[in-house]
Amino acid sequence: MEWRTPDRVEVYDSPPKDMPENARRIKDKTHQIQDVETKTVVTEYQVARWMDSNGRIYEAEMPEEIKDKLKARAQYGSELKARSVDCHVNNIMSYERTVEHLKNETNFRIGLASLRNFLREAAKKLRLLGFVSWIIAFLTKIPHVLHVDETGIQIGKLVEWAHICCTEYVTYVYAHDKRGFEALLEMGILTKIDSGTVVVHDCWAMYFTLDCLHALCGSHLVRDLVKAYGHDHLEWANELVDLLVKVNKYKLLKGILTEEEYKILQAKYREILEHGREQVKAYHEKYGSHKTKSETLLKRLEAKEEEYLRFSKDKEVPFTNNTAERGFRMLKTRMKIGGCFKNFESAQDFMLVYSYIETCKKHGIASVDALKMLYDGKLPEFVDLSIIATGDVAV
Repeated sequence: MEWRTPDRVEVYDSPPKDMPENARRIKDKTHQIQDVETKTVVTEYQVARWMDSNGRIYEAEMPEEIKDKLKARAQYGSELKARSVDCHVNNIMSYERTVEHLKNETNFRIGLASLRNFLREAAKKLRLLGFVSWIIAFLTKIPHVLHVDETGIQIGKLVEWAHICCTEYVTYVYAHDKRGFEALLEMGILTKIDSGTVVVHDCWAMYFTLDCLHALCGSHLVRDLVKAYGHDHLEWANELVDLLVKVNKYKLLKGILTEEEYKILQAKYREILEHGREQVKAYHEKYGSHKTKSETLLKRLEAKEEEYLRFSKDKEVPFTNNTAERGFRMLKTRMKIGGCFKNFESAQDFMLVYSYIETCKKHGIASVDALKMLYDGKLPEFVDLSIIATGDVAV
């Protein structure tokens, strides 16, 4: 444990009764107990006022950043708002548990309605300050490898959809009542990207309508191959898993394949698929002509060879789509712990604030610090609003 400068010191210097009189004092023995304490801090602003003979009232001058905060006689501070929303969004606590946690920690009770207002205020500030427009411009105007995915979410009694688009620098999650192209169009990212942008996904057909380069997730493929082997007991599936895993390990150790090495990989890949067609044919002769999962998988592997092997020749393209999967992980945890969203607006607000927190964490900014900055009307330094075209700020 790290030794710290003490905030308070307790000194015990009364000699024991059995100590001889000739004993001399030496260097004190020290111990530290490191603990935390949380308390409510109330700051009162007293503003001097004057009245002239005509009844006009004048108030003392104060800094603009202080003046902007004083909206009511008594109000919540940015630290309390930040901690409350951090508990709810980042630590995946329900509204009720967040209120209970704050009461236990600070002996300060806020209402459920206040907590909902804190979340709504954070989302509103993100839109007004230009964070949404910045993240869309960042993902569309600057070259990236984009990771995308979608998952079902419960809003009231309906199953709606959350779409994610992220990189190693930003995370953007968007709620929509549709799963398909209409949602992507309204999200405003994937329909605006350059044709040379690489999009990593799980081979959902709708993504192939986008004008871009595609890379398919190796983890999804490995799971499909393992299932195909377990269902039909065909060895080619295991052969392809071994090949892809070895190529990925080679890339991680030595880098991308050379052009000659890539041609060797292609030849081996096609050889395994040919082996697969022979095994499927033999399977039909033995068990009948009904279509198997292995056949469907083989056709997809033949049609999407370049997309499945792109990771081996592009250093920016990973073998998996885990960046998007990790981006959704806490959201899925929230659905299990906190239950469904009450309405669509609250889901959108939650996901926007979640996107902001996750993006800040990728830049080394703690979630509470990021939220406090937001409630003070500021965005982090990494948010460069100059990349936004005039008139693009979302409100």
